[in-house]
Amino acid sequence: MANRTQLYKYRGNCCSHCGKSVEEVVARYGTFNRMFEFHHIDPEQKHPKYSALMQRTLSAEQIEEIDKCLLLCRDCHGIIHAQNIEGSITIRSSIGSRVASQKLKGWFIADSLDKTLRFMSNERNLLQPCFVSLGAGEREKYFILELMQEDR
Repeated sequence: MANRTQLYKYRGNCCSHCGKSVEEVVARYGTFNRMFEFHHIDPEQKHPKYSALMQRTLSAEQIEEIDKCLLLCRDCHGIIHAQNIEGSITIRSSIGSRVASQKLKGWFIADSLDKTLRFMSNERNLLQPCFVSLGAGEREKYFILELMQEDR
């Protein structure tokens, strides 16, 4: 069976919503069994034999499956399914006169008391700027998203 400790560490070792850490749960309750769960951002991408896959020894296929998920404590996972607010956001950024945008798919949790809506996704923000220099050329600033485009 896959080592859950390794899979939890791979996904950040804490709940993606409330921040409760695996170490905190173990210190308080002596176990993390049944306290954390993986939530698929896109349920249609869930492996057809997910349960059997997760019972196997740690493998590249398991890591690929976990990449489709958020690590959530059981309470927050229950809230996501109870509220069932799936959606997307578009983020925009600029470097000089260039503007880039990226659409991220994920889930929201609404908090009526705090009057907040928190978005969670496992997709990477590719609008981070970076410097690129080719040979002795000048450093140019690009978004990672731009560098990943086919013509680059």
